[in-house]
Amino acid sequence: RWPDLVRNVFGVQGAVGTLWIEHREGRAPVVVVKTSDVAHGARASLEEPLTKRDAATSSTDNAELVIIGLPPVPPEGRRVNVGVVNLGVIPATFRISARTRTGAEIGKSFESGIPEGQVWLTNDLEGRLGIKLDETMTVRLTAIAGTGVGFATVVTTGGDSEFIAAIPAEQQ
Repeated sequence: RWPDLVRNVFGVQGAVGTLWIEHREGRAPVVVVKTSDVAHGARASLEEPLTKRDAATSSTDNAELVIIGLPPVPPEGRRVNVGVVNLGVIPATFRISARTRTGAEIGKSFESGIPEGQVWLTNDLEGRLGIKLDETMTVRLTAIAGTGVGFATVVTTGGDSEFIAAIPAEQQ
């Protein structure tokens, strides 16, 4: 359980939100994201669950995930966050990088370890990469060790948010 999710993930003070991660013993973990923006009168949205089918596993042909379809930067600005959920039974390590439409790597890539059954979340991806992402770029999540699924959230300064699931790179 991650209390005060809205402040920790979106940097908004005075708001509420909690993240629960549940895993049933003996069953493969899945990630289900449910979001709602009650401040703007929006309805909750339920994304399709992310499963091992959507995962990257190190030392395989499916070792890389890609986030495509970042929306254009709105006039009021936005923040892009990225996360990885470790689906494996061992600690995982993932590298995050950005690429241009031609496939050239840009910015400063970075890595992090993720304990079993845990989530690694990076707030303000653009600040961490040292670049401004636009709708022509992709974000790559590469499994160095272990198995995981990835996602991005795009949050405007007005509080509107969008969830983007990472897909295996060979599907793009």
